[in-house]
Amino acid sequence: MLDKKGRLFGYISIVDLFAVVMVAAIFFAVWSLAGSRPTLEGEQDVYVTFRVAAVQDFTALALQHDVPVMDDDGGIHLGRVVDFVVGDSEAFLPDRAGNRVATTLEGYYSVSLTTRVPGRLTDGAVVLGGRLYAVGSEVHLWAGGVRLIMYVTAIVVA
Repeated sequence: MLDKKGRLFGYISIVDLFAVVMVAAIFFAVWSLAGSRPTLEGEQDVYVTFRVAAVQDFTALALQHDVPVMDDDGGIHLGRVVDFVVGDSEAFLPDRAGNRVATTLEGYYSVSLTTRVPGRLTDGAVVLGGRLYAVGSEVHLWAGGVRLIMYVTAIVVA
C-alpha cells in the first residue's frame, strides 16, 4: 500500500491526501451552514416563491426539502426550501390551424418552490445579498444539487 516515499499505491502522499480531505470537509461545513446566518437590522424573514412551467421529470423528482438555495449568477443565498409542488407541465404550442393552445409536455413537470430567507422588503420586491428580486425576475438557481431557471412569483412576509 505505502511505498518507501510514503505514497499511497505509489501515486499520492498521505499528507496530500489528508490536505484534500480537510479542504473538502471545510467546504462542506461552509456550504451546510450557509442558511444559518442571523437577520441583519432592517431585514425580516420572507417567503419567496419561484416557478417554472416545464422541467424534465428527473430534475423535478430530484428536489428535496430543507436544502440551501443559491443564486447561480451571484452566489447569493436565497434561503432554504420550505416547500415545493410538482405538477403538470404547461406549454403553449400551435395546433393544426396555427393557434397557440395550452397543453402539457410528456416527461416534463411544472415546479413551484418556496424558500424562507431574511431580506429587506422594498416597493414590492426584496433585497437579498445586495441584489433586488422582484416578482417576474428570472433567477438561475441551485436548490441543493438541482439547477433550475425559474421566475419569482410571490414575495410574502413570513
